[in-house]
Amino acid sequence: MNLGGHVAIVTGAGSGIGAAIARRLAREGARVVLAERDVVSARSVLEEISDQGGEGTLTPTDVADLKSGERCVADVLERYGQIDALVNNAGVNFVRATLEVTEADWDRVLGVDLKGSFFFTQAVLRHMVPRRRGAVVNIASVHTRSTLAGAAPYAAAKGGMSAMTRALAVEFGEYGIRINAVCPGLTDTRIWT
Repeated sequence: MNLGGHVAIVTGAGSGIGAAIARRLAREGARVVLAERDVVSARSVLEEISDQGGEGTLTPTDVADLKSGERCVADVLERYGQIDALVNNAGVNFVRATLEVTEADWDRVLGVDLKGSFFFTQAVLRHMVPRRRGAVVNIASVHTRSTLAGAAPYAAAKGGMSAMTRALAVEFGEYGIRINAVCPGLTDTRIWT
């Protein structure tokens, strides 16, 4: 695959699956924007990309904050003039007995994993629709199909992301924009610590 000339934003690109996606996109020639709240870890990934001859930038971003996501998109457009792909990877999780989950717990998981992905996608689509092209990949989870005790907020968020992906794909396919979800199984990342 040759992604030369393409600009891709990866949320949560400072570690785990997001970092791996960012590295791979850069190896394929994309200019990668790491939209990450943890600036220290993102800088480390950015150095790896640069050391391997790739091009990337870091935009400190909290996807749960709508204004932060909008600023990221505006910064990317100012810098590159285009956005060809978005990978909604940022996520948080915990395993806690349902009777112990607080409203703050629920809001945190749904705010990052579902709300953040929706509004980040919305901001990017405003640019992609007039261009009549682009791709959005949502990193959902095996929890959309099979889950475990103590994971209700995460399963709800990722299940919502999966359903949201289908709705967006139907709505924006006519504009030449591909919107898909990937559902990884259990992966050894910081989300579990």
